[in-house]
Amino acid sequence: MLIVPPHLGEVPFENWGQTVKHLPKFTFLPTTVRGVQNIVLFAIANNYRVRCAGYRHSWSPIFSQDNEIFISFVNLHTVTTLPDPMSLIPGEYNPATVPDLKTIELKEETVPGTKRLCRVGVAVTNEEFRRWSVAGKAWAFPADVILVEVSRSEHKLTIYAI
Repeated sequence: MLIVPPHLGEVPFENWGQTVKHLPKFTFLPTTVRGVQNIVLFAIANNYRVRCAGYRHSWSPIFSQDNEIFISFVNLHTVTTLPDPMSLIPGEYNPATVPDLKTIELKEETVPGTKRLCRVGVAVTNEEFRRWSVAGKAWAFPADVILVEVSRSEHKLTIYAI
């Protein structure tokens, strides 16, 4: 039996720059890998396309489509509050309290003391990764983006020792 995670129905989509607008048929906010898998299975069974976004940083319509399925990896209140006050509010990344899609796990070193593999959940934001990095005092992403309102789902990257 296919279990479909709770959805929000037809929630209007708007990109971060407020230049792209769509009305997806279903908006989902999964917190686990299994939740994403169930949404994809539901989409296949019902002939829907799936689009995903974090903070919705794109000027193209890549993140959303009318009458299709939209997955948001960042909660809707956060992505529609611009700018996001998270960077101003003190806090720490606590791996014990984050959902599956927001986990950060160090893996083996590929170049001892310099490069290391890291599993970063698709919903982890730049600010959450910054807090994790500061707490561990050891690793960072080489990136030219300083926005807090970006999630890992919007980047391709490598992790380096600092």
